[in-house]
Amino acid sequence: MPEGYRVVHELSDAHFEQVFAIYIQQWWTAGRSPQDVRAAFANSTALVALVDEATDEAVAFARVVSDGYFQATVNDVICRPDLRGRGLGAMLMEALLAHPAIARIPRLDLTCLPEMDGFYARFGFGLSPNGSHMLRRGPVFSPPAAG
Repeated sequence: MPEGYRVVHELSDAHFEQVFAIYIQQWWTAGRSPQDVRAAFANSTALVALVDEATDEAVAFARVVSDGYFQATVNDVICRPDLRGRGLGAMLMEALLAHPAIARIPRLDLTCLPEMDGFYARFGFGLSPNGSHMLRRGPVFSPPAAG
């Protein structure tokens, strides 16, 4: 695991601003306001951020929404683009899965692009073996075209 980062479960105002700056750059976050994102984070079951110990900057983030007993959904797993590929995503997922509010929940779901399947497989995520799949109602956001 990378050294020099600490896990936090609550965001200070400064850390929120840093996370929001990364968050709003993602293809699925178009048009979201800071106020709405702050409310969504506040209504999440668990938050995990990684903070650079040298600069006190939040550089990665993920959250979970859950019923607290049977199922949970992992949302908004993000890392500052210039720090990707250094193990921060793995550190973030390990901290998220160990969070006391979700560690005992038997089923976790997440949505990702197919190229991220291998990353999440390391943490036990995979396609449903019974053929079920997620349906969505509401806005559908498209990732940028591969270039």
